Amino acid sequence: MKLADLLRADNADLALVAQDGSATFGEIRAALSQVEDALAGRAPVIATRLPTRPSTSLLLLALANAATVAPLNPSL
Repeated sequence: MKLADLLRADNADLALVAQDGSATFGEIRAALSQVEDALAGRAPVIATRLPTRPSTSLLLLALANAATVAPLNPSL
């Protein structure tokens, strides 16, 4: 089962609300599909160094749906 299978709410329903923006379930599903298509045929393991902010969570969800993700935090 993929993460996208768990998102069964209506496309217009809000799924993520943060200080720097929001996303509907439809937008999240579209992001998951877009990242999965972009990573097709590539290495299934990705290391990321992303800023710590709420909008980063959408990207991490999309990456985790398509590959194994190792988020790196240089401040640790």
